Amino acid sequence: MNPTTDLPELLFLDLNMPVMGGWEFLDIITERRYDEIFPELKVIVLSSTIDPKDIEKSKSYPMVLDFLSKPITREMLEELKK
Repeated sequence: MNPTTDLPELLFLDLNMPVMGGWEFLDIITERRYDEIFPELKVIVLSSTIDPKDIEKSKSYPMVLDFLSKPITREMLEELKK
């Protein structure tokens, strides 16, 4: 196992999780400078909300690549590949 190549590069993050919400997770990884440990990590935020405030808030996190509304379709995943 190579620690520099086996790090995650993409994370799908649901905003509504039972123990820790997505916003809390993003705050923690931002505050604790996890970007130094996971420099290539990009986050795709997933949510059933269509609230424009949530979409705008997601843009305030530098590691967030995109915000997708659930349900996720095959076409949405194909678009992410590009």
